[in-house]
Amino acid sequence: MRHHFRDFLLAFALCFSVLPVHASDARPSARIMIENVTVIPMDRDSLMEARDVLINGDRIEDIRPHGSQTPPADVRRFDASGRYLIPGLWDSHVHLTSIDHPGAPDDSLISEEAKRKAVEQRLKALLTRGVTSVRDPGMAERWIPLADSFRKRNDLPHLRFAGPVIERPGSPWSNNVEAFVDSPEEADRLVRKLAQSGVDFLKIYNLVSPDSFAKISETAREFDLPVAGHVPFAMSAREAVAGGMTRIEHAYVNLFKDCTEAGNGAMVEVLNAWVREGYDRRYRKFAELYKGRAADQCRELYAFLGERDVFVTATPQLDLPLTLSVGEAEMAALSAGARASCKRALAAQAEVQEASVRAVMDALTDHFRELRAAGVRLVAGSDAPTDCTSYGPALVRTIQLYADLGLSNREALASATVHAAQMARQDDAGAVRAGARADLVLLGANPLDDLAALQDVRAVMLRGKWVTASLPE
Repeated sequence: MRHHFRDFLLAFALCFSVLPVHASDARPSARIMIENVTVIPMDRDSLMEARDVLINGDRIEDIRPHGSQTPPADVRRFDASGRYLIPGLWDSHVHLTSIDHPGAPDDSLISEEAKRKAVEQRLKALLTRGVTSVRDPGMAERWIPLADSFRKRNDLPHLRFAGPVIERPGSPWSNNVEAFVDSPEEADRLVRKLAQSGVDFLKIYNLVSPDSFAKISETAREFDLPVAGHVPFAMSAREAVAGGMTRIEHAYVNLFKDCTEAGNGAMVEVLNAWVREGYDRRYRKFAELYKGRAADQCRELYAFLGERDVFVTATPQLDLPLTLSVGEAEMAALSAGARASCKRALAAQAEVQEASVRAVMDALTDHFRELRAAGVRLVAGSDAPTDCTSYGPALVRTIQLYADLGLSNREALASATVHAAQMARQDDAGAVRAGARADLVLLGANPLDDLAALQDVRAVMLRGKWVTASLPE
């Protein structure tokens, strides 16, 4: 299942074959022709072989059979023979401003300039890996102006963000990224403030009360802000979706808890098992709850989610031991502090039995199959910098993990392209077609045959300009 040494070699080769350049260093590229490439459009099932893709400004102008028309003299032409063109990837759950290990300086003590450098470095790392769009579902409110400044830069990935997670006082999670509300009135004021600050969506967290949830959703509708988040512990998944949540972060037990005898207490049971008895018991409790669910009731719930056009950024890597999503390439991409923290986490999980891992994987495979059958779209997100997750490599691992859990390679790739763009309500992104944004990734092999091709990035185009080493002209 694991190919750590191969991953290391691919990552090593990537460092030399894909060299980031600043937009100001790039040659003007008003019109570009990518010639003789195989297009994987992602808005249809078929491949488009031997195509010439014409880029005009920041848009795809035309896709035509190779050599069918003589390109204008002023078009810059690039030979992409033997290469595969996909839409730019989306990491739909990444925390750009978070510290990456427990020993890092407290976020409140970090200067704006230091934070600016760190976030810029992370965005560039994502871009080098083919990630042209980023969705951040939680940062401290003080960093909203900083995020807005990055959103306006043309040399960095497109950025959408929620600002702080909305939580009830007393939460033990998400230190430094929350804004607290303890009443509907406080919730209303916060949503209005965040809307005025320019956030793209809202994120609700674990302990938000049902009455505050209702007010958040009501006020969000005034500003046309999608409501995302964790399903609150005090609400069922059906109640949260009926109340306006259309983007669910993480599958967790909180998505299928409605179908278990534990109900809203299901997640607490898993957390208690983890704290009291360790990782192995955590995974076994998860599998036990899923096995004991009322399957027909779950399918009815998933059909309701599908009817409500709900997206789920499932982050399966958080429901499984880290050994399934961390290889040498991922470790190499971590900071020294994060690498040390990761090694401690891996050591703590050494107790996990193979049977427990298999049970959780079987449960998640069935869970995702039923969600997809009901029309619920799965989206990929790395949740960087959570334990052992790096900016760029972790997203590719997440896409691969989706395939390991039963998705076809096309479905797994859709989670980071067309489905992610649909969740962001970005109709002109996520696919390679005329009129779409010219955010593109050129690969050395076909990812529909083997998702390892996502590690073989040959060039990245952002807003119609190459941001990596150019192809032969």
